[in-house]
Amino acid sequence: MYTTGIFSKMIFLLIFVFTLLFIFTLVNNKITFKIANWYGLEKRELRASIPKLIAVLLTGYIALTANMIAENQFELHRIETAPLFFIRDESNEKTRYVLENNKGLAAYVSFDVIYLYRFTYRGNSVELSFQIVDIENDEVRVPFEDTWIYESEFVNMRGEDGRSKIGNIIESFFDNKGKVDEVNHIWGRRLFRVSFADFKNDRYTFHFQLTRGRVQLVYDDWESFNSRMHFDTNSYAGGSLIQESDIENIELRIWEKLEHVVLFYENQQYLSR
Repeated sequence: MYTTGIFSKMIFLLIFVFTLLFIFTLVNNKITFKIANWYGLEKRELRASIPKLIAVLLTGYIALTANMIAENQFELHRIETAPLFFIRDESNEKTRYVLENNKGLAAYVSFDVIYLYRFTYRGNSVELSFQIVDIENDEVRVPFEDTWIYESEFVNMRGEDGRSKIGNIIESFFDNKGKVDEVNHIWGRRLFRVSFADFKNDRYTFHFQLTRGRVQLVYDDWESFNSRMHFDTNSYAGGSLIQESDIENIELRIWEKLEHVVLFYENQQYLSR
């Protein structure tokens, strides 16, 4: 668009110059005679060729201007359209996800991964969320325009038993406590939290799920995300932030959270007596 604008201005300047030249050839025969001699033309031929040249330049100017207007309208439409996000999994030895916006304007973007785990403990619903954060470097990498990268040394890959690393840690905790028979239906999923401002500077937070390469919008605001569970008096929900520098101790950090779950239900049992 910038290049188109430059060419358009250059052509307009040439049209202006040749128009002045044509006027001079009409009102001043001496100038006409000198210019004709420079180019080896007759005065009549010179006067006839200048309007043709102006017409060609004018046609080009009109075409470039029309193209520039179309580009401006397209850019305005793109900016005023809601963002269209795609997420690509490039994980290997470490976790790496790429977020791309293919439509609309998204500014001040934050891109995080949330691990949600649900299970029943003593017949009660429990949900825990774990988020790996890099306190020392909390800026999202932006290698290209409308592209953001999330990276973490923690890889929640499934083991030989088909369970994720966090799922195995939860089960090993209750096994260590001698309470493995009181825990059932350990189920986890990974959500991608994308927070951004649109062209009106309104703030939004979306939660996506990536299933077989397809991106699905699960929650379109904070309210729907926070009300995802139908709580009763015996339900438990909690979250934990784990620093990137503390990943080696992730099992300990998850066990600490699970200690709160056990203590919560022990207190419930005590209060119900």
